[in-house]
Amino acid sequence: MIYWNRDRHYGFIRCDDGGDDQFVHVSVLIDSDRLYVGDAVLFEVARDGRSRRERAVNVMVQNLPVRE
Repeated sequence: MIYWNRDRHYGFIRCDDGGDDQFVHVSVLIDSDRLYVGDAVLFEVARDGRSRRERAVNVMVQNLPVRE
């Protein structure tokens, strides 16, 4: 996770394989309601039906830390 806007509930994920950064919205998070910069995540890439751009979907934080 390289960026998260907690007020607007979206961010960007940097791909380990050097691919394009992926947009992520809170609505596609699994078992979480927000992300933090530095989180390692697993995700799939899908094409958005409206914008036709690729975006992250089914996003899960790896080894979900306990945060207070």
